[in-house]
Amino acid sequence: MYKKDTYTGCYCQLTISHKWRAIMYSTHALIRMQQRAISQNTIEALLEFGEIEFHRGCEIFSLRKSLCKKLMKLKFISKSLFEKLNGTYVITKGDLVVTAGHRYRRFKRSRK
Repeated sequence: MYKKDTYTGCYCQLTISHKWRAIMYSTHALIRMQQRAISQNTIEALLEFGEIEFHRGCEIFSLRKSLCKKLMKLKFISKSLFEKLNGTYVITKGDLVVTAGHRYRRFKRSRK
């Protein structure tokens, strides 16, 4: 199901996650997720367990390797999901997923 986002003006895909929270994916995010082989389950896990950084008005969700290992020990995530989450990030603005990708460099901190 597609819906026009009032904030960005682009058409977004609306899905319901397992926590009954509506997540909208921008068309850009859907294209990047397909190009980078990132599934919606990976995005949901990052949004649920990830650490948040704020940068230029957006939230960046990612997981450190040490936190991924702790979650795997506690059996919150499987080993295959651990391998997918390691180095993956999601950029959101509200409930809209703007883009997703793999980290190969650190993000610059926002300066105030």
